[in-house]
Amino acid sequence: MDNESPENFHTIKIIRQNETSEIQSNNNSPSYIYDILNENQRGLFVLGIPKFTSKVLSPVDPPPWTNIENGCSPMDIHTFQLPNPSWEWVSKEWLIDMSGDVDEEGWEYAFDFHCDNWHGCYRALRSFVRRRRWVRLRRLKGSSNENIPPIPSRVKKMITERTFTSLMNK
Repeated sequence: MDNESPENFHTIKIIRQNETSEIQSNNNSPSYIYDILNENQRGLFVLGIPKFTSKVLSPVDPPPWTNIENGCSPMDIHTFQLPNPSWEWVSKEWLIDMSGDVDEEGWEYAFDFHCDNWHGCYRALRSFVRRRRWVRLRRLKGSSNENIPPIPSRVKKMITERTFTSLMNK
């Protein structure tokens, strides 16, 4: 069993983060939207070496691909389509979100998928599952290149610079 990974993935630098993923046009409908998919895998140990794949996900695990709300996505990064012809992709390919605590390939690890304690490095006997967030920006055709929205935050509450500074001074 080998690690499943798209052959040619590209990483993206840490992007500005925000709670929303849309920029509204004049008629109150969004002109830019981020489509976000999570790739989910479970790991097994083979001769003491962790091997991750979506093929061994258990019935209580999420499916191999989920949307931003962690609901089942019938599409993956290879089959995802624009909702209708009035939209176009801003980027040529799906990109891996490298923001937050992730490893060099964008994975974050946990004991199980229902855990709140995700971390960016593999920890033996504490990292049985992993997930990776893929993002792709789309826009309404004819939209200007101005006001591209920041990527929605991976976490619900961000640490502010002041909070970070006060934590570092303790």
